[in-house]
Amino acid sequence: MMDEVVYRIIAILGLVVVVLGNYFSLKTNTRKKYTYLLFVVGAVCLLLYSVSINDVIFTILQAVVIVTSLIEYYIVHIKKSKSPKIKQ
Repeated sequence: MMDEVVYRIIAILGLVVVVLGNYFSLKTNTRKKYTYLLFVVGAVCLLLYSVSINDVIFTILQAVVIVTSLIEYYIVHIKKSKSPKIKQ
């Protein structure tokens, strides 16, 4: 019973974090800093919840969201910072 409540709180936290990520994606200045990491944190919370309720489809979906968000984070932050800067 208590475990169910904890997992529901984790799911709500995940939803709130994903919504924050979407909010930050609308703001051009903060998009690159926070969006993808918020998506990863929210998706991990939702992944924990989906595993707790034994929902295979939702678990796979959250795993895909985590992987794609990490790829986007890599492209935006790490790959971009390694590319040579062109002076104009």
